[in-house]
Amino acid sequence: MSPKRKDGELCDIRDVLEDVLTTEGFKRPYSRICVNWDNIVGEKVARNASPSRLRNRILYVKVKNPSWANELSFLKPDIMKAIEEVTGPGKVLDIVFRTS
Repeated sequence: MSPKRKDGELCDIRDVLEDVLTTEGFKRPYSRICVNWDNIVGEKVARNASPSRLRNRILYVKVKNPSWANELSFLKPDIMKAIEEVTGPGKVLDIVFRTS
């Protein structure tokens, strides 16, 4: 059965995941980054890069090829700012882009 709102419309999967993650106590920075990744980096980037882990406040991101890694390195300050808006300050100190 698909989750529905009170008006009978289907729910956006991001809203459902956010609700589950919040309800279950998974308000960890990595979970919040994963749920909001499309909003953090935009759809085009999200199709070519995805968060793979957060260790010691360093976010590791898998990218499709070296060109994307290079491009995202220039966008790192903007991505860091967007991540901070989602997770709060000091949760992610750096981002490492790696090709998959």
